[in-house]
Amino acid sequence: MNIFAFENYREYLKELFDYFVTTHGHSFRELATKCSINSSSYLQQIVKNKRNITLETGRKIALGFNLSEMETKYFLLMIDLHDAKSSEEQDLIQEKMLRIKQLQYATLFKDMTIYTDWCFGVILELLRTKKVFTKAEIIAHFSGILTAPKVEGALQHMANKGYIECKNNVYSLPSIPRFAPSGDDKINIDLRSIHEFFLNIGKMRLFLPPKNREYQGVTVAIPKEKIDDLKQKIRAFVGEINEEYATMPDVDTVFHIEVAAFPFFAPNNSDKKE
Repeated sequence: MNIFAFENYREYLKELFDYFVTTHGHSFRELATKCSINSSSYLQQIVKNKRNITLETGRKIALGFNLSEMETKYFLLMIDLHDAKSSEEQDLIQEKMLRIKQLQYATLFKDMTIYTDWCFGVILELLRTKKVFTKAEIIAHFSGILTAPKVEGALQHMANKGYIECKNNVYSLPSIPRFAPSGDDKINIDLRSIHEFFLNIGKMRLFLPPKNREYQGVTVAIPKEKIDDLKQKIRAFVGEINEEYATMPDVDTVFHIEVAAFPFFAPNNSDKKE
């Protein structure tokens, strides 16, 4: 059952319970036990709009019906939506629900050419600003660092690969986002060049007023066996940033976040052989 087709948790639970009771012959007592809930009548009262559901009970139901992490987040947001006290709070919760749905339905491409040039990612994010770009020259002018021929070639490539759409000479992102696989640890000259480019841009932007940029760094001594753990933490952080902002509405500027972890001292010969 597709939980993302619902915004009202009662409607979702009614469909879910009906499926298990009618199709599989389970009783409400069995469903309550499945969810570690003492009263079987409680579940019936929820769908009949006689009782509300708490986040704690929502987590029990999510666990009992084996909802995925993304489905659980969405289910708990439906509960928050019901309990929202103001229209502003409702709007914020619905935006979060929309982002989860968009990420859930996003197509993961098996195409790695998106990592062959730094400008692809920049242009994709420019298109997310909702500005109307009808020509490559306009995008080039807006970016301040791209040439029109460079933009034209990038647009044609990304349109051919399905990352963007072109209708009536206006470029835009598809209604369902499309993401490339992660480029982590891909040893090739293209990715090295991309990181080198963004690091150089970062050096130039260091002179901007602090309110317009953020630079943080830390030097730590760690055992070699913790290197992979460090890398996993960095990837998790980047993933959280992407999940939070990748489908956020009403964006109007583009930031690049470059996270780099590297040995401070050059590896010695013994390290190179490992």
